[in-house]
Amino acid sequence: MTTATTTLTVTDVTVTTDGMGRPYAVVPDDVARLLHTASRAGIDPEARGIYFETTPHPADSWVATTVRTIFDAVLASPVADEDHHAHGLWQYRKWDGGTFYGWIVGESAWDANTRWWREYGKHNDLISRGATIASKDRRHLAGTCTFIS
Repeated sequence: MTTATTTLTVTDVTVTTDGMGRPYAVVPDDVARLLHTASRAGIDPEARGIYFETTPHPADSWVATTVRTIFDAVLASPVADEDHHAHGLWQYRKWDGGTFYGWIVGESAWDANTRWWREYGKHNDLISRGATIASKDRRHLAGTCTFIS
């Protein structure tokens, strides 16, 4: 399980899009690195395929709390106003669970001027693709956090 002393706030998250309109949540590198590690939990490093889900991180864990903060930042941004359904977070507003179908990226891996990766492929430890908070109807899984890899 990932533990951290860094507390992420909504103001620490920069929400943006790339040139094709895909959403990104840019966070401090130390947060991004820990989330990347969490996004690999329970996935066999030798696995081949296109869709894998991590083991659930407890609802009260640093990972789940941090992902909720990222969800709140995305929902408070103009990016969510464009089409909050497309980003999977409309469920979070209504049922306290949903999926962010964007990328969570460390500041060192993102070029704000070009709205694209900085040195693509050299910062994989700062990138997580999407995150899910299980909605309250999931009973014992409610509030847990998983990542899609």
